[in-house]
Amino acid sequence: MIKVYLDASVIIPALLSSNGGSFKIVQFIKLGIFVGITSQTVIEEVENNSGKIHRSPKEIRQFIYDNKIWVREKIALSETIAYKGVVEEKDVHVYAG
Repeated sequence: MIKVYLDASVIIPALLSSNGGSFKIVQFIKLGIFVGITSQTVIEEVENNSGKIHRSPKEIRQFIYDNKIWVREKIALSETIAYKGVVEEKDVHVYAG
């Protein structure tokens, strides 16, 4: 089974539109074609943008649950060290996830 890691740049568009590629990925996860994984760190990032995307934290969490996306624990700082200086600082949690 193909595993895909979803960061905020996939989850937010999927929340906002059922027409794009991000939503299609989420559909494949819900159907069991892919295994979708994200982290609590990413969920918090999406929730921090809840006002901009007009979705409440509860709606965001329900979307994650309804679409069978696995959520791992928050990314620890120690997990990101190997990626510092290799990728942009804002993305180290995605690589560590």
